[in-house]
Amino acid sequence: MLGKYENIQDIPQPRRVMRDLGNGYLDPRISDLVFVLNGIVGIKETRGSCEGAMDDVLHPYPWVTFFADDEQNSGFNRFVEKIGEFSNSSDIPWKVDQVIMSLETVNRATNLAELRVMQMSASKLAMVLFRDLINNPR
Repeated sequence: MLGKYENIQDIPQPRRVMRDLGNGYLDPRISDLVFVLNGIVGIKETRGSCEGAMDDVLHPYPWVTFFADDEQNSGFNRFVEKIGEFSNSSDIPWKVDQVIMSLETVNRATNLAELRVMQMSASKLAMVLFRDLINNPR
């Protein structure tokens, strides 16, 4: 094993996330990103997530909300920096809203095909964060 964990699913999760996963409340197309965020220094815990949907009820984009760890500002700043780097090199940019503490795509899907591309981007982002912030911390 090169880093701390072999797989994203090996990252220890808060009890609520494991309960949501077991009850089917954790959307599969956002779960890797939720798991990774719960392992990043500077983030205490995720508090909500959605893979997005093309209906009149849910948001037409993937998102995760979280609690920041005020004691780990450098870890949180590195996370924000990494999101910026990913967004600059990706067709699907992401942003960290530091007011409501959320991670979401910058754009909104106008159809299901666009939403699926955004959901695939969530998985790619999870892999980058896993590689760079979980298994290769500075």
